[in-house]
Amino acid sequence: MKRLPVVFAAAAACAVLALWGCRLQSPEYADTVWDLRSIMDTAAEKQVIEGSEVTLLLGRDGDLSGSGGCNTYTGSYTASGDGRIAVRELVWTEKACLEPAGIMEQETAYLSALGSAGCIDHHGTELTIESGGGTRLHFAARLIETVHVSINFGMDEYDVQLSHPVKAPLQKEDAMLIMQECGCVCTGEPYMKDDAWYYDCCDEYPDCSISIDPDTGTVECEWYG
Repeated sequence: MKRLPVVFAAAAACAVLALWGCRLQSPEYADTVWDLRSIMDTAAEKQVIEGSEVTLLLGRDGDLSGSGGCNTYTGSYTASGDGRIAVRELVWTEKACLEPAGIMEQETAYLSALGSAGCIDHHGTELTIESGGGTRLHFAARLIETVHVSINFGMDEYDVQLSHPVKAPLQKEDAMLIMQECGCVCTGEPYMKDDAWYYDCCDEYPDCSISIDPDTGTVECEWYG
């Protein structure tokens, strides 16, 4: 694992970003998968390389994690109501990826900017983080609009278009919404087990176990009676 040697929040960076309208609108950015869209430094703005996936998940507990496109990373962060953010203990795996072209250079630029984050700005499904060096990371929330339903290991399969998109990973209320829109009448509330949301049974099918993937919304129903 590699570790960033010095991580700090630069007050100057937030002062500069304040001119761009840097302010913390809401803590709603937590517990959402954010997909990197572009990296903008003092020279130019570069879109994320096609075929690469760079993600960020900021937990409400102060932990952060994601993918740099090749390697996965973890760390911690603190954020304040005036839009300041500090990232600490950022570490990542040490794989080398050859494709797509430029993936390692992009990852290095991303992790460097994230590790020296100074300011965070959130508006709805858009998130911007600026580093102390002036690099801006632009993210978009990952939204689930359609869920796939699989019954008894694929014996019956279909897709359901949600009435409105929900953010990944799914929270408990989102799992309950998906169950309603899939037409399942379930007793009780879903619970988290093995990184998925579970219902033990339904009123109509008492011997049915239902799981929902929090990252994709995929619903799996199994009859075991």
